[in-house]
Amino acid sequence: GLDFEIEADGAIRKETVPLLANAGADVVVPGSLMFKNDMREIKEWIRGL
Repeated sequence: GLDFEIEADGAIRKETVPLLANAGADVVVPGSLMFKNDMREIKEWIRGL
């Protein structure tokens, strides 16, 4: 079988991260979400999901 991860990239927002995780995304590329907010806060929030 195949071994792969599903990655979501583009238009990542706080509202969409949980939806993407629930849909099966293994990796989320936060991009502008990190840079438009407090990076430390967003990093901890993502790790807590």
